[in-house]
Amino acid sequence: MLARRLPYRALVGWLILAAVLLVLWWTAPPITPPPPGAEDSASVELLEARVVRVSADPTAVPGGSPRRIVHLEFLGGSLRGERITVELLPEGRSPGVLQYRPGDRVIVSYVPAAVDCVGQPDTARARDGRSCSELRGVPPFVIDDFARRVPLLALGVVFVIALALVAGWQGLRSLAGLVCALGVLRWFVVPHILAGREPLLIALIGCVVIVAVALPLTQSDFAQVVAAGLGLLGGVVVAGALSVLFVSAARIGGWGTSEELLLVQALTGGVVSVRGLLLAGMLIGAIGALIDAAAGQASSVFELHAADRTAPLWQLYRRGMNVGRVHIGAMVNTLVIAYAGASLPVIVLLTLYQGEIGDVWNREDIAVEIVRSLVGSLGILVAVPLTTWAAAAICRWRASGPHPSPPPSERGDHRGAKSPRSVKG
Repeated sequence: MLARRLPYRALVGWLILAAVLLVLWWTAPPITPPPPGAEDSASVELLEARVVRVSADPTAVPGGSPRRIVHLEFLGGSLRGERITVELLPEGRSPGVLQYRPGDRVIVSYVPAAVDCVGQPDTARARDGRSCSELRGVPPFVIDDFARRVPLLALGVVFVIALALVAGWQGLRSLAGLVCALGVLRWFVVPHILAGREPLLIALIGCVVIVAVALPLTQSDFAQVVAAGLGLLGGVVVAGALSVLFVSAARIGGWGTSEELLLVQALTGGVVSVRGLLLAGMLIGAIGALIDAAAGQASSVFELHAADRTAPLWQLYRRGMNVGRVHIGAMVNTLVIAYAGASLPVIVLLTLYQGEIGDVWNREDIAVEIVRSLVGSLGILVAVPLTTWAAAAICRWRASGPHPSPPPSERGDHRGAKSPRSVKG
């Protein structure tokens, strides 16, 4: 039954999505790695390995803790099939070291230059030209973290199957919108920002591409796409303008928000603007909630019009806003709670040191989350009324035309379905 109702538009949408992603991939600027010497990790190779066994060396270290040795077998890369041993830090200095068990997959940092200097004098040089005296304290192998590719992939498969079973082709069209958003970030936003272009402008263009592809895939009527798009346009403009205004008014420079921003700025030689990257993240973080609010609101208004074709414009708008207020409350709570949850460890840590939680809000890393959640919420407060008015106006315009079209819920996606008038009672 589901296969017979496959909309032709869904296939066209996936083809358009593939074409858009192909164009973005083809035109993306090349991403150049950091220059040698910008960071010690420039000559580090990350390899996946499997834990064969964990043993304890009876030789004691200062403090009386035994040395713990992890035996690894590499599963890929330049050392595929080789086995090594890695000594862990004593218990108490490296939390969680006892969690390694045989069969675990881990990510290992491999420094080939440090291996070249094992057993060599300080005057010798490694393959990258550095002297062995510089690499004397660098460990050749370090376990960075667990490898999580398999469980994450399994969770993704479960998500896709559940989405198809519960939401049908509508859910799979929504999945196409998600794929589009990830593709735009990977092949448009990130490469162009690293190329030195203005991050906020690039993020704005990326949001427009995401909306232009995601909305037609998720909405069942082009008129709904137009209504939701108008509301989204207003919400994105307001969210972007308020982000620039209040980040500047609060004197938020981005330097105290996260180490990642500083690292990007350092590795790119100052090409990437820290404040611009911060603003771009705010805009991209708000676009998902804005799409959700605008698309849901447009669908609600069209369904209200289908239930009462004679309702005037003002009444349709009022009824739509009754639903929209619920959307606003839910989405604002989602934004604020999501950002607060992401910052909860920082809030707890800072409260321990500063005592009063009221003093915590003044810190730049917390102030950023406040601005991020509030400007996103203000964008929703603008997008919902605009979408409601646009949808109500389009519904009344279509109803007053010479050949009013039936609502999406009555048209259906499959051919051959009988109209309500053809059914004899």
